[in-house]
Amino acid sequence: MNHNSFEELRMTGELPSPSGVGMQILKLTQGDDFSTEEIGQAISADSALTGRLLKLANSAESGSVEPITTIGEATIRLGIRTVRNVALGLSLVSANRSGSCDAFDYDRYWSLSLARAVAGQRLSRALRIGVPAEMYILGLLCGIGSLAFASVHPDHYTELLTDPDIATAEGLARAEVERFEINHGEVAACMLSEWGLPEEFGIAAREYEGVALSSSEDTLELLPELLAVANLIAQMAGPAPRSGRSCSPPTAGSPRAAEWRTRPSTACATRSGPSGANGGRFSESRHRVQSTSQDSTR
Repeated sequence: MNHNSFEELRMTGELPSPSGVGMQILKLTQGDDFSTEEIGQAISADSALTGRLLKLANSAESGSVEPITTIGEATIRLGIRTVRNVALGLSLVSANRSGSCDAFDYDRYWSLSLARAVAGQRLSRALRIGVPAEMYILGLLCGIGSLAFASVHPDHYTELLTDPDIATAEGLARAEVERFEINHGEVAACMLSEWGLPEEFGIAAREYEGVALSSSEDTLELLPELLAVANLIAQMAGPAPRSGRSCSPPTAGSPRAAEWRTRPSTACATRSGPSGANGGRFSESRHRVQSTSQDSTR
């Protein structure tokens, strides 16, 4: 990974960043002397963020028994790290809904990101991989590198996104390295690390587009694999790109993507049994993701 190239991007001051409450929380948690009460007070100042966080804490995936009604209760239920990361991620959505990159479809980018977040959360719960609420934030932010290029180099990135010879995520990554000496997955990993998210988040963000989607005989155990499946579900459930505008290549990273599109309920086994017994969870995720992610944008 070319850290010097990322530093050049960072020094422009144009990288996507949380605003308002998100930035306050980021600064608050840079040290070790912060309290749950301080984070709760910061989040409570944003009613929209508070509502989204409470909705997440009360979701079935969080294992909630009693309804959560305060940020303090949400912090106890989810953990202070998860609350901090979710608040950071959701503040990024509200602060970066538009920009000057003509070929970058900002609405579709966030729609797919939110759909991927919901899919990752549901898969995490069903397969018992990671923490569901944290998989939500990983799914939301793993594509932030593309938004970064659209923000820092809008004209150059428009050229790449409209190049007819670039048809896959891997192809775009190679073109980015040729143009910027770093690709969008590496940028995402650097940004997640800079915001203090777990190292494994950065690894997953850097690797998930290159994951070969598994056959029904395989198991799904690692974060990059889970993220790859969540991304495919999001693409199937999310909106089609508007004519002449894109936020990503039209084809998912794996050569097996076409096969998965036709058999989402049997494409992968879970750790608890064969796809015939558990594959329906993938199909359920696909059909439930669209409405849930649309609710998340409100």
